[in-house]
Amino acid sequence: MIGAVASTGILLGAALPASAATISAYPGNLQGWDFIQESPFLPTSTGSMVLGPGTPPLGLGSANLTVGATGGMVLGKPGYNGVRLDTIGALKYTTYRTSGPAAASISLQLNIDTDVTDADESWQGRLVYEPYHAQTVTTGQWQTWDTMASTGTGNWWGTGSSLKATGKCPQANPCTWSEVLTKFPNIGVHSDYGAVLLKAGSGGGPMDVNVDNLVINDDIYDFGSIPTIDLGISTDFSLLAGAAVTTGASNRLPGNIGAGAAITTGADNGVTGNLYAGAAITTGAGNTIDGSLNAGAALTLGASNTILGPQALGVATPITNYSDAMAALDAAMADAFSRHATVKAPELGGTTLETGVYSASTFFTLTGQLTLDAKNDPDAVFIIKSPGYISTAAGSSVVLTNGAKASNVFWVSGSYFSAGAGAVLAGNIMASGYVTLGAGAGLTGHVLSQSGYITLGSDVTLEN
Repeated sequence: MIGAVASTGILLGAALPASAATISAYPGNLQGWDFIQESPFLPTSTGSMVLGPGTPPLGLGSANLTVGATGGMVLGKPGYNGVRLDTIGALKYTTYRTSGPAAASISLQLNIDTDVTDADESWQGRLVYEPYHAQTVTTGQWQTWDTMASTGTGNWWGTGSSLKATGKCPQANPCTWSEVLTKFPNIGVHSDYGAVLLKAGSGGGPMDVNVDNLVINDDIYDFGSIPTIDLGISTDFSLLAGAAVTTGASNRLPGNIGAGAAITTGADNGVTGNLYAGAAITTGAGNTIDGSLNAGAALTLGASNTILGPQALGVATPITNYSDAMAALDAAMADAFSRHATVKAPELGGTTLETGVYSASTFFTLTGQLTLDAKNDPDAVFIIKSPGYISTAAGSSVVLTNGAKASNVFWVSGSYFSAGAGAVLAGNIMASGYVTLGAGAGLTGHVLSQSGYITLGSDVTLEN
């Protein structure tokens, strides 16, 4: 969400706890960062978390800021209140310019108190680092700016009256970091208005720039888009269950089917992969199975089956392919439930969600249509998770728009997942408990259950 502040851009916040690790900030878990448009408020000023560009210094993505000829865009985080600058041992960041004038880059700014030991708590301006003052900004490559290095005549200047006074650090005659500390021996981040800001614009545009790898002492910020959930080899399975799998008549199922217990298929099923069962496999009449049958107990085949692969009964369990896929599912579930999320109302029908991680307080239901809007980002990820069940009504639907992909949609239930008859859904279903898809339902994705069974009605179609 892009907010707006006055041109002074004061961000308010409490002190931050100490940290000594890489901190990933992405949509749904910005870790206190926010995109803020500074005056004048223009549609050309935008901010978002994206993949790339190129190979970022950390992770797969970065924060993107764009501005027109005027206007400013900030990625800001309240905090570090009262921190003396002479206690900072590392302060650097990495930027990438896609387009813009020769001097255009992202500046690093701190809301400052020029003397943290006195009683003056008024707004005293910002201390601003701009790379171009003593260094060359290059288009089309990542560049790291060590703001504490004594480079040339300096890159730091101040906006407040005392900071930019004659003989201090005005924009026309910026200071090195050591000169800032010499001229302001008690300078620190403001105790009331403390904030760190990464800014593009307010003159010097238009520009399209990115930032990543902000280091403040032991805090290392990795900006980017939401990382997908890695399902590993569980994606080899259209149906993967900790217990039994039962399908109705006339199902169309791509990929493998795996079950910790028995697999029972209805009449006229079409399966393009292999079947792996911890117990018996029983197929209905008229099945066409392109792969092999691997049963921990008996094999019972219906009339007029076409089985293209080998058939084995009494195989040792757990079957390696199945157990490896279940291990991948366990890891994916743990990852999904560890993600910070935005809490949504339990009913999803009639709503539109953009890329993000969303959670219910108790359960989710879907009656009618849910739209997932990627905003033309082909890597947009949607994680919809619930500590309880997820249930979709008969005839409900999930519509993907503006480049959203079913492979990047994840339905994560801490209980069961149930889809009503005729529901048309998109995404990977991951449930701790059982999963049921009603007659005539359609799903673009995989159906994965950690410990429960999977039951499909008749005429269910899956696409992977």
